[in-house]
Amino acid sequence: MRRIISELGKTKALIGYGMTESGSTIMVSSPKDPEEMRVETLGRPVANVEVKVVGPSGETLPVNKAGELCVRGVGIMLGYLGDDLATKAAIDSDGWLHAGDLGTIDANGYGRIVGRSKDVVIRGGENIFPREVEEYLVQHPKIESVYVVGVPDEKYGEELCACVAMRILVIGAGEVAIGLEGHP
Repeated sequence: MRRIISELGKTKALIGYGMTESGSTIMVSSPKDPEEMRVETLGRPVANVEVKVVGPSGETLPVNKAGELCVRGVGIMLGYLGDDLATKAAIDSDGWLHAGDLGTIDANGYGRIVGRSKDVVIRGGENIFPREVEEYLVQHPKIESVYVVGVPDEKYGEELCACVAMRILVIGAGEVAIGLEGHP
């Protein structure tokens, strides 16, 4: 979003969050929001849609506590056609659609995504969100992109593995350098 604003001059670009099962947008930022909220959050829930964050036992979590995002309201699907098992896994008895995304909601109703519920790496009992590690690593000027996954580990149960694509730097007449300082 920051690049869209700085490189394309789209100063009022907005972020929207939704999924096929929700029929449309669940949360969206507003042109009236401060730039920080438009580039760092999902915005706030749209009209006639409720959003909450739940813990592993289905309990509603407090403000700024990470858990699974759930949504209900106008436009939410009734279920998967001919697949009652998948419907029960996605929609609870109170009509909340479980998005599968891990997120937070702040005191003003702005949402943030911190990962996917299936993407949490549990290393020695500690929950690690690969997306947070990816966002940190990709800030390095010589890293083009990164994907972090959990891999089995005998001691800790799981360990992190980062797959990194380096930015190719053109140095001069036909010379190309790839890698971090001192590391090809």
